[in-house]
Amino acid sequence: WLAGRQIGHAMHRLSARSRKLARFQFETASTPSSLQEVQELDRVLQHMGRTVQNFLGITETISRETQTEVMLGKVLNQLVETTNCVQGVVYLANQGGDELALAAVSRRRDGAADSDHNLPESIPVATGLAWASEQRVADSLALRLRSRQQELLGLLVLQFGADQRDAGDDFRSFAERLS
Repeated sequence: WLAGRQIGHAMHRLSARSRKLARFQFETASTPSSLQEVQELDRVLQHMGRTVQNFLGITETISRETQTEVMLGKVLNQLVETTNCVQGVVYLANQGGDELALAAVSRRRDGAADSDHNLPESIPVATGLAWASEQRVADSLALRLRSRQQELLGLLVLQFGADQRDAGDDFRSFAERLS
């Protein structure tokens, strides 16, 4: 009876949290549970709420920020957080179209140590396109950034966390659509 009561209370809390998410209340406090399955589902719901908040933040930043460099940095921060990557880097095409210049770097707060010194300030466009045509570059995913007219704008590189080493086609498709 006691075990059934604990399970019932835990499920009730999860149900209440799910209803809050459905009502667009994304910031809900987590209630600890002694049941491993309930804890896992609670973590998933918490991540889902943060993901929706990050998407809303990306949309708001794009619509309000007037300075491209500032907007790019803010959106990259939110993208890294949303995709649960360790680091994100954006290179933008220069006027001549022959080089990609480092434009923004973002690290997850709990992620990688500082490694700016390993990032080249610019790379040839051919190198960036070669990275993007590979399925993976080491533990990273490189994606072309294109305009609505399909002109090359730059390159987005997302570095995977330890829990994403096996990220497959679904993650790539998601990241491409997001970029």
